Amino acid sequence: MTRGLALAAVVVVAVAAGCSAHDVRPAAWVQRAAAQSVTADTLTARGDLEAARATLVSLVDAPVASGVDANDRRAVLMDAYARLAEIEVGRGQAAAARAWVDRGLALGARTDLFTANLLLAQGHALEAGGEAPRAAASYHRALMINEALLTAALGGRAGEPAR
Repeated sequence: MTRGLALAAVVVVAVAAGCSAHDVRPAAWVQRAAAQSVTADTLTARGDLEAARATLVSLVDAPVASGVDANDRRAVLMDAYARLAEIEVGRGQAAAARAWVDRGLALGARTDLFTANLLLAQGHALEAGGEAPRAAASYHRALMINEALLTAALGGRAGEPAR
């Protein structure tokens, strides 16, 4: 599943879960974030990383509407921070990439896709900065989260082979 599709799933759940007809601000924020995410995907696919970066910076710098569910806010922002970090790695800006990762992880590391993506981006940034042992540790943490998610999705328990 592409990042854009993952974010779109979050958006659908957020809009369906709880934005009443009289409270449009949270829904508008989520819809705007989804649109910016799709735009960033399109720009990235075209190779226009500077414009994709500017779009994502605009997303993370915009105020979040009051009433947006904290988990939805976290998911949208963590996704954007991971994508910004990957763009910075591609631009040769390892320190800037680590700063985006730090902002994302500050929202709360969990055993979820968003944390795993940030840890993967952290590994790329550390590797680009010549810190291979620390990069390996980040990759390992991301792998462990992905393994736990896969095991749960397949109905198994961590540490057991999937059925």
